[in-house]
Amino acid sequence: MNDDTLFDFTHRCIYEAADILRTEATFAPFARALKTDGSVERFACDDTDERSCYTRLLARLRAEVGMDDIDAAALVADVTIPAQYDPVSPTGIRVHLEEKAKRHKKVSARLLYVPYDKAGGEVILHPPISVGMPMEIYAP
Repeated sequence: MNDDTLFDFTHRCIYEAADILRTEATFAPFARALKTDGSVERFACDDTDERSCYTRLLARLRAEVGMDDIDAAALVADVTIPAQYDPVSPTGIRVHLEEKAKRHKKVSARLLYVPYDKAGGEVILHPPISVGMPMEIYAP
């Protein structure tokens, strides 16, 4: 997979979350899978507990990547960004992003925290904060 495809996939995850935030106070976690044929599948969770929802989506993505037709996977959540990252705003969209092509690396997954502010019905996105981590979706 080329970098432009992954960037576009990540961009769409962030802007879908921002679109929801324009009309809602927050959003339930959701997941997206980029398939080898270029199509994107979205997974939602109807659980009202965000932690439980995130855990269920993680399990679903793990099962989906086992089919070997997914090049990248993302879990998206509305979070409070840890203060240690010195965010511009404490509220953020977190994208947990993993690529199949990087599953052999020790630290190959990324958490992207995109700080945001809401003002007058608009969502103002700030530059993302990227954090490397071991894989959880493609983990053996």
